Amino acid sequence: MTSMRRILSILLTCGASAAYAADNPRNNADTFRPSAISGDVLAVGTTATGRDGLSALFGATWNEKPLKVTDAASGAEVRIVARQIALDIGAAWQFADRISVAAVLPVFALSDGSALPAELGLSQVGGASVGDLRLSARGVLLRASGFGLALREDVTVPTANRTDFTGDLGVTSTSLLVADWAHGDLRLSLNLGARLRKSVNVLGHDYGHAWLASAGAVVPLLPKLLELIGTLEARTALTAPFADAQDNVLDALGGARVHLGDFALTAAAGGGLASGFGSPAMRATILLAWAPQAAAVVAAPPPPPPAPADRDGDGVVDAADKCPDVAGQAAFAGCPPPDADGDGVLDAADKCPNAAGPAANAGCPADRDGDGVADALDKCPDAPGPKERNGCPEQRVVITKQKIVITDKIFFETGLDRIQKQSLGLLDEVAALLKKHPEIKKVRVEGHTDNVGDAAVNLKLSGVRALAVRKYLVSKGIAEARLTSAGVGDQRPIGDNTTEEGRAQNRRVEFMLVGPGD
Repeated sequence: MTSMRRILSILLTCGASAAYAADNPRNNADTFRPSAISGDVLAVGTTATGRDGLSALFGATWNEKPLKVTDAASGAEVRIVARQIALDIGAAWQFADRISVAAVLPVFALSDGSALPAELGLSQVGGASVGDLRLSARGVLLRASGFGLALREDVTVPTANRTDFTGDLGVTSTSLLVADWAHGDLRLSLNLGARLRKSVNVLGHDYGHAWLASAGAVVPLLPKLLELIGTLEARTALTAPFADAQDNVLDALGGARVHLGDFALTAAAGGGLASGFGSPAMRATILLAWAPQAAAVVAAPPPPPPAPADRDGDGVVDAADKCPDVAGQAAFAGCPPPDADGDGVLDAADKCPNAAGPAANAGCPADRDGDGVADALDKCPDAPGPKERNGCPEQRVVITKQKIVITDKIFFETGLDRIQKQSLGLLDEVAALLKKHPEIKKVRVEGHTDNVGDAAVNLKLSGVRALAVRKYLVSKGIAEARLTSAGVGDQRPIGDNTTEEGRAQNRRVEFMLVGPGD
């Protein structure tokens, strides 16, 4: 009864939350969408069907840090969405053994996030809300010799609020081709398709239409009782696939499913393997599905065929064994797997098959930037970075519509316009961004201070510090015509000057995008 009152409270209060909170971009940070259609594997579709009629789903999912910005120098995180607890409540109807329709309503029992810097222009996430209603329809086209083929269409309706990154802007449409193969209770499935949705800008990046791919596996342990399951879900931009890491999502989940009569209980955990929007550091889910089971028809097993000859006992019969006197593997036609450099990492998995190296480095010997990512797997082998970004440094500079936002501060010597060495790397990143974006015609470097001391002195100091930053960027190859500088002093505070924290926020340098009329 307590949990029911909790859900009713969420449904009644989510509208009020949206009314009083400032709007955030409507881009759903919860990329996990479990299916209510009987036989599907978590969020991956299959062609499996049960008895015609009604089935139901209830799920609870925890997403840890699905949306964050990280400072590579300090390691500090701005957690725009720190965590979510989503309850998925759904039902499906199957008829004619081939057609299924379903509806799932996600209810977010909890969404929260960090207090955000004012420069980002975003509201702090918090509270409970309803997500976007999901509607699905699947039609099975083919079943033959264990193979299945189906078409599936998913539509979301914008029922989420405008603050907590729990829904998309407008209606979205997802079209999928579903293919799978089953052998007894073993099933492998593959989904390919595209999602069409309105483009939304978040921190200067546009998110729109996307390619989708997912795969799932069900491996039986105890027949009709216990199964191991696993899924991979990938997403990238439709117009420029894999061009920007922010568009790339690769999420993995693994767990087990237990069948108890008409009920199936699934528990799985995993997380994001890529750093794109909505890819969580950690995800855990529990799903309870109800679907009436058809009575099993038991047929008498056929007599076993005579066993063929296999003199090396490797499971590959002599007629197909290219090494009939040496035990090997079926994948290599009965021969031992190759390992050319003898490092114990087989050539099929060895990124450096002709140079010995440990398995931890994928068979490669080198890691010249010392970041723990082997050179063969390191996309930035001369610059250290975390494994989550394939060995590349984190981004500390973001373009918005009004300015270039930096997630760290520029520090000066006390009372002087001399830039401290610790801030030169950050200014180098600003210069690199300006070189990468020649469409930015002019930037005004603004210096700001707190209100401590004489206002005229503060105004002069803010001006010379802004000029020092401009000169440094020019020294790094930025054309003087693209840069101006100005001192603002204490005239435009963003924090409370009566507190030390507020004064620290007001001592800053900003990079404003200047239009033709500015």
